[in-house]
Order: sequence, then C-alpha cells, then structure tokens
Amino acid sequence: MDESPQIKMKEGEKSSLLDSNDTKSYELSSSAVDLLPLNSVQEKKVPWWAWMGLALSLVAVSSAATVFRVIDDVPPLMRSTWRLELTAVFQFPCFLYQLHHADTQTRNVFKQSLLIELFSACMLGLHFGAWVWSIDHTSLVHSLLWVSASPIVIIVGLFLLCKRVSTMEVVGTLMGFGGGALMCIDLTNVSSTVTFAGDAVAFVGAIAMVGYLYSGRLLREDRRMPLFLYAFPVTFLSAVFSAVLAVWLEDGNFGGTGVRSVFGWHASQYFVWVLYLAAVPGMLGHTVINFIIRYISPLVVTVTLVMEPLVGSFLAWLVGVDGIPHMWTWIGAPIMFVGTLLTTIASDKNKPDAKAGSELSSLTSDSVAVTDQESGL
Repeated sequence: MDESPQIKMKEGEKSSLLDSNDTKSYELSSSAVDLLPLNSVQEKKVPWWAWMGLALSLVAVSSAATVFRVIDDVPPLMRSTWRLELTAVFQFPCFLYQLHHADTQTRNVFKQSLLIELFSACMLGLHFGAWVWSIDHTSLVHSLLWVSASPIVIIVGLFLLCKRVSTMEVVGTLMGFGGGALMCIDLTNVSSTVTFAGDAVAFVGAIAMVGYLYSGRLLREDRRMPLFLYAFPVTFLSAVFSAVLAVWLEDGNFGGTGVRSVFGWHASQYFVWVLYLAAVPGMLGHTVINFIIRYISPLVVTVTLVMEPLVGSFLAWLVGVDGIPHMWTWIGAPIMFVGTLLTTIASDKNKPDAKAGSELSSLTSDSVAVTDQESGL
C-alpha cells in the first residue's frame, strides 16, 4: 500500500527527468548543429575564391617538376635534399610553437612515435629522391604519372593482403597499369627521352609514398599528433636521410656552396629556385589546400590534385624544359590518368567498408591527406 505512491512519485520524477534530459538533448543538438560546417547541415554554395584558391594551388604544386628540371645541373639527390632542408626551415617555428603549447599526453605521444617518424622520413626521402632522379632520366609526363600512381599501388597491396576491393577499384588499377604499359612502347622510339629506368624509379617513388602515407595516417589520425609535431621531424630527418644518400651516391660533401654541397642552395644562382620550391609548391600550395578543404569536398580536391601530372607536363612544355610526348604516350597517358582517377573515386565510395577491412585501404580515399601531412613538402 505504501509503495504505490512512492512508485508513482518515482515514475513522475523519472518522467520529469526524461523531459528535462530531452530538452537538454535538443538544446545540445541544436548547439552541435551550429558548430558543424554549414555544408554538412545544408547545401552551401562554394565561394568563388575557394575555387580560385584550388586552381592556383594545383598550378603551384604542379610547377615543382619544372623547377627541378630547370636546375638539372645539380645532382638529383642533392636537389631533393635542398628542398627538404629549406622546407624544414620554414616548418621549424611552427614546430616550436606547437611543442610549447602541447600538453603532457601529446608530448608523450611525440616521444613514443619517434621510430614511426623515422620510418616515415625514410619513405619521404626515398619518394623525393626517386622522383627527382626520374625527372632526369625520363620525360616529365612519364615521371609525374608514375610517381602519382600511389592509389593503384595501394589497391595492389590490398589484393596481395587478400583484402576486399571493389570492381571499380580493380578496373581503375588495370587501366592504370595498362595505360602505363602502352606509354612504355615509346621506349622503342630512338628520339624519345623515355627510359625504362626513369619510369621504374618514378614508380618506386609512388611505392615509397604509400609507406609515408600509412605512417602519417597512423600518427596524425590514430594518435592525433599535431601537424607540425609530425611534419617537422619527418621533413628534417628525411633531409638528413637524403643528404647521406647524396654524399654516398653522388660524391657530395658538407662544405662549400657548389652543386655537390649539402648546403649548396645558399649560392645565389640556386637560392631563388630552392626558395620557390619550398615556399610556393610547398608551404603556400599545400597550406591553401588545407584551408579551402573546409569549403570544397575532399573528394573534389583529391580529384583535382590527380591532375597534377597533366598540369605539370604542360607547364614544363610551356617553359621549354620538356618536349611534346610521342604517340604511345598520347594514347597511354589518358588511360593511366583515368585509371588513377577511377581508383580514387571508387575508394572514396568504398570508404566505410574499407575502414572495416583495413587501414591501408582507406588511404586511397583519403589521398588528399597527403597535403595535410606534408604541409608543404
């Protein structure tokens, strides 16, 4: 008899509490919506300056190959070293700022991740070294297309690991390699600058990029490491790695200001070019991309950046540092480009399933993260 009023009272209290919680939940949801990007709540027109920024960033990033070709009297590994060195100089103040404001947990993560950063640095140094070497030993079209083939490399890796891939990803990968094979027929043309070694080494650069992407994703997303606490150590260590290779393989040295000096970019005839490489394709180009990704779909940005080989090749021809491609490159290059594009789009559509299957598989759909992790490499 005495329990009934208590039960009713408790039920009333429960109802009141539920009403109160519902109200708070609604208020919280409303506040959360206000904090979300507008394009996640409703369709928002992309501002014109965001499109302009994306276009300018694409041109800036694509111009790096042309500048590397302009200063081709410097050995390739040394050119790679110079760019990484000056990029690290730009990143250092940002690194100090983030390290100063990092909490204890972030500092511990930073200390525990040094081996992964070392691996990432070696992969980045190998990527740049292989790419710049290939610029000297094949056409820029071939070099840029093969070094940008990391999306199809990832799909091959998934296949070898017996992970599930979509039909569209398989089609894109086959088109990529098929187009590449057609381009290689130009090897038989005696007037062509295309070489098997140049194409193969550029592809090694694409493989190295996958290792760099994977380690970067692990640190930046899984361990939530601040951008420059990751970017500066990796860039600095990759510069050291590249410098060691240059001294060993190109008879380089640590003194003077010549083309074989690790610090030769101080010389007046090279300083402006190396400064441009670090500041424009690097810090400026990628920083703008990181900013406009708030307004433009990441997939659109990724697909736009896939056009880098086309834009870079056109700029090189315009400046006069590369010739017009031969017939089989005209046939194979569009096929390889479309294959890489299809693989990127398919991986984005397959993203939820990919995450469930493998961390590696999500790299193709998040290839725009390269820009975030490099922050101007």
